[in-house]
Amino acid sequence: VLRPFAPFSLYILILTRSVLPLSSACISPVIDLFGVAQYRYLTVTLQRGDMRGLSGLIGVVVFALIAVKEVHTLKCMVGYGQRGKLRSGGYEWPRNCEHSTYCWEAVTTDKEKLAVLFDYAWDDYYYEYYVHACSGDYGTDLKVNPFKVKPVPDIVKVNITTERTVTGRGGTVELDMIYACTKNFCSGASRSIYATSSFATIVIALITIVIVN
Repeated sequence: VLRPFAPFSLYILILTRSVLPLSSACISPVIDLFGVAQYRYLTVTLQRGDMRGLSGLIGVVVFALIAVKEVHTLKCMVGYGQRGKLRSGGYEWPRNCEHSTYCWEAVTTDKEKLAVLFDYAWDDYYYEYYVHACSGDYGTDLKVNPFKVKPVPDIVKVNITTERTVTGRGGTVELDMIYACTKNFCSGASRSIYATSSFATIVIALITIVIVN
């Protein structure tokens, strides 16, 4: 069944998987399932002496390397802002955090502290002011999760530092870190949907391997 599609279809598969945004993670298991089936076809083809499948098999290896890189690159929501009872505001965006090991958020009830760090319209209406980023950002430790240190302190205090800007912002202030989590786009109490999708991908792949063998 797969013969008309291989090995050219694997190139399309690799391209699709490499540019697929993580927000489409629910589609990833389907693509990975197709990759497993293609791999099975190509190995059988090579066993029969058809060397045309060799290029496709190389494609499978590239596909696997892309998947591994995606799994091992932590993705966090980064930015800063303020929270109120009825509304919140700020700047946030998704980011691939190369070499980072956790996402974190630090907060304060003193808007003047955040005013030192970032040029933004901080307002007394809000009750909490926050910054969240990747480990290693703003002077945080790249590898050591402060919530994994024994004994864990009741309140994790961190020094947050930003560079001086032309507007005069920048400096170092002490904030309370409220979480440091290790899942993609996670927060203190949530489990990432993307981690669930990765688990589903592995399960589907294992089931497929059993069936085709």
